[in-house]
Amino acid sequence: MPDDRRVLRDLEADLRPNSFTTRAFAVRAAAERVSWRAVLVFAEVTAALAFVTGVFGADGGLAFGSFLAGCALGFLHTARLAR
Repeated sequence: MPDDRRVLRDLEADLRPNSFTTRAFAVRAAAERVSWRAVLVFAEVTAALAFVTGVFGADGGLAFGSFLAGCALGFLHTARLAR
């Protein structure tokens, strides 16, 4: 009967990302999360600026559309961060 510690070490070695491809996909997934966060933040800032422009420019359509876009982006941002 094999030693339990040796079996556990063998299992951990199999699960550890040893290949270049596995490490590359792990880095890509982390970078994708960061890039999505940055895109969503920039989109929220853009919607806020459009809202302010619509309010101060007396353009109700722009203000309302950017308000709806800001709400949708806020919901999407919260949903992506919950993952």
